[in-house]
Amino acid sequence: NGSVVRISAMMGRKSISTGDPSDKSDRDILEAVIGLEDNTRSLPIGLRVTVQFLTSSSLKK
Repeated sequence: NGSVVRISAMMGRKSISTGDPSDKSDRDILEAVIGLEDNTRSLPIGLRVTVQFLTSSSLKK
């Protein structure tokens, strides 16, 4: 689990590959920095991941 620390002010071109062959390379992205909980310290610095943001209303379902 984590929380959003910073979100980029504008959309940009995708500059990294996820390795997923079904991922569209022409998709614009919005870069975000996420602060993770202390129990995730074993993750490498600079690790890039694909995430899904949930709203508080989607968590109640």
